[in-house]
Amino acid sequence: MRTVLATTFVLLVALPAFAETTPDAAGTGAATTEDPLDKIVCKTQPPVVGSRLGATRLCATQREWNQRQADSQKALTDSQTHTYSAGDGH
Repeated sequence: MRTVLATTFVLLVALPAFAETTPDAAGTGAATTEDPLDKIVCKTQPPVVGSRLGATRLCATQREWNQRQADSQKALTDSQTHTYSAGDGH
């Protein structure tokens, strides 16, 4: 099931990379500068611990990878700064 979900995610993310590009509206054919953050980057994810199946490959834009990294860093920072006491009752 996880493999199907991962494959579906990869296809949905990578699909725009295969879309046909069209010339600009003026029809001059001038090259447009693309934002490097919109470039598709594929990374190999390690297999689940204890799994005999191989690693999976995830593709996303650099902007999405940066957002994932920032979200992970924020979650880690939040978990380290919030303390819970056993006698609080909550």
